Amino acid sequence: MAVMKISLDDSHFHGGSKNNSEKKVSNSESTFVFQKRVPQITRKKKKFPTKLVVILGLVALVLGLLRVGAGLLQTISPSTAGLKTFIPVLKPELKKDSEGKTNVLLVGIDTRESGQVELNTDTIILASYDHETHRLAMLSFPRDLAVQFPGRSDFTRINSMYAIGERQKKGTGLGKLVEVVSGLSGRDIHYYAMVDLKGFIDAIDVVGGISIYLEYDISGLYPTETYGYKKVSFKRGWNEMNGEQALQYSRIRKGVTPKSEESDFARSRRQQEVIQAVIDKAVKNETLLNPTRVMELLGVASKNLTVSEFRLEDVQAGVGILKDKGKPVSYSYVIDLYAGGSVGKLISVINFNPYLLGPVQGYGKWAELKKFIALYFTEPSLATMKKTVSVYAGDTASANSAKAFQSKYYYAPITVTTNQKVFGETIPHGRVYAIGGRAYEVTAKFVAKELGLQFETEIPEEVKKLFDVKEYGVVAVY
Repeated sequence: MAVMKISLDDSHFHGGSKNNSEKKVSNSESTFVFQKRVPQITRKKKKFPTKLVVILGLVALVLGLLRVGAGLLQTISPSTAGLKTFIPVLKPELKKDSEGKTNVLLVGIDTRESGQVELNTDTIILASYDHETHRLAMLSFPRDLAVQFPGRSDFTRINSMYAIGERQKKGTGLGKLVEVVSGLSGRDIHYYAMVDLKGFIDAIDVVGGISIYLEYDISGLYPTETYGYKKVSFKRGWNEMNGEQALQYSRIRKGVTPKSEESDFARSRRQQEVIQAVIDKAVKNETLLNPTRVMELLGVASKNLTVSEFRLEDVQAGVGILKDKGKPVSYSYVIDLYAGGSVGKLISVINFNPYLLGPVQGYGKWAELKKFIALYFTEPSLATMKKTVSVYAGDTASANSAKAFQSKYYYAPITVTTNQKVFGETIPHGRVYAIGGRAYEVTAKFVAKELGLQFETEIPEEVKKLFDVKEYGVVAVY
């Protein structure tokens, strides 16, 4: 029997086995706390508990564009006035894939209060911007995902890819992480931004803090500079947070109440909330269009931000999108144990010691996850919507079409009814309605396109009476 070794950092396998059950695993105990409804596993406390794992998301990308652009523009005019007056005639565009999307990898690196970098990238978010719809879809990958470093056959955590690359050759780690994420997601990555967050607090303070709405009280233990913990709490409702408070909200993972927030997956969701809040604030007060404010942000971020190479045209295009179109509509999704609509559908625990997550089909088998990611980026609202899509079909052909649609988007809340008598003869057939309001119009239009029906803005009174808007978002009638 071949023996395979799995490591927590960059240790190599000594062999391979086709049968996952034959893997012999060695290393110290790994830590993780599941979400509720899943058995909990605890791990040994690390020597250094302080982690800065929140990133500025799309703002980091824009700051990266501006950082490079400022350097280029200062060759023309070293003052901030130069940023105001230099307006090229060109109408530049960001790089896109064949679907008209710009894909960006956003990374948060683990740093220490002493200034030493542990090199683990515990925040990994793939963001895809759709130029046609002006929508941004964010997808978080778990740090314990078992992947292969390029050119090697062994599996280890995705959050160590950067470290392995840097140890092999300094300056190559981020490129290797980009390559890994591109491979497992099936997406071309056009740009990347990595933040070590020593400037995180100052950056949020520069934009005037952020606002986050909480559906319930949240409290937890926050690591202090003296390697202890202090309890922090946030109340239900709107919370105005400065940089320090936003960092605390994003970092807490131990002793968290409610229990559903005590996991890396929950922390990833909070990180995405912070990203969205920063975008909201920066666009709202026109921070990114204010040359003086931009230079302030560049000052606090310059030593804490690594970005891919940009052309001057990229700088103009990135700023132009925010200036011309305003804030994009954003969607957030976390690849966790419930990804795909139910526990163990796409991702499961494939090893316990060390703790590793992977596709349910086994190590390195990413086909189903790639399909899901492609569907998510095609229409992110289906994966994130809280209300139901209800499809009514009256004959065999339409029923088959409706069920095929339901099967394709298996993770979305879609119901199919094959009896239309409930509507009577006054309801027009071949129509799709956004019964849940304007927020569901994009979803309704997509459903209409997929089913070959017509989207209607006017909703018949009979339909309004039959469907509770608290439960239903879209109604389709063949």
